[in-house]
Amino acid sequence: MRLLKNLENRKINNPPNLFIIATINTSDESIYYLDSAFKRRWDGEYIDAPSDDGIEDDESITYDLLKVKLVLEEHKGFERFRRYLVNQKL
Repeated sequence: MRLLKNLENRKINNPPNLFIIATINTSDESIYYLDSAFKRRWDGEYIDAPSDDGIEDDESITYDLLKVKLVLEEHKGFERFRRYLVNQKL
């Protein structure tokens, strides 16, 4: 219930072990404004793309996303949170 109340008040608390990983397409002309907003709010860490290790990029990305999806699906609280967000949009 506390989560729902925080969402209604447009607040969210992230646990210290939550990491948001994102990529940016630097050739997009409108990315400058978004990039500046992120830099004001969060610390960024540049991680260079790994060298060719024999794994196709698409395969490793799919594997990692499936792992994340499985972990999230195992967490019952996440499912309740997802349903709440979906219902608010409908």
